[in-house]
Amino acid sequence: MNHRSWLNTALVLLSCAGNVVSPSGAISGEPALPPPRKSSSDKLTCGADVVLTEEGVLRGILVRPDGQPLAGVPVCVRGAGRFLAEVKTRQYGRFRITGLQGGVYQVHTGTASQTLRLWAPGTAPPSATALLHLVSDNTVVRGQGDRRIGLSSDAILLGAVVAAGVTVPILISNRRSDSPPGS
Repeated sequence: MNHRSWLNTALVLLSCAGNVVSPSGAISGEPALPPPRKSSSDKLTCGADVVLTEEGVLRGILVRPDGQPLAGVPVCVRGAGRFLAEVKTRQYGRFRITGLQGGVYQVHTGTASQTLRLWAPGTAPPSATALLHLVSDNTVVRGQGDRRIGLSSDAILLGAVVAAGVTVPILISNRRSDSPPGS
């Protein structure tokens, strides 16, 4: 085989390896968020409808799965893809976030995340609640968790495959060029 065919073979193998190793399980088909859970008030905690106060305040409470309140935990609100506010839960896990209007928002804590619809008073559906009930859960869902290092194991594996895919053809090519003519 000549140098060009070795290069083509190496590129095909590298392409196949890249299709087999999916970064961070992106092709796994698993949902990025955990399925909705029922809260103690028997309302879905994912996609909840919450009524704001007249002043545009979101009121909520953060508790552990056993119902114990969590104080001093940061609660962040994002809307339209941008950061809007961050507060810490007070005693008994309660928090208030001001300056919001009706719309779709994401509320995040260290271990809880929820997408919800906020409603101005008088516009909310009958199922809407006046208090957002967040349940903090340390269950890790694939693709979500604390990353202690910057690179995932998939990225390291892919880097090793790329390095081997480049190095092996070069070594083989150099070995053939070093052998005496006629062999």
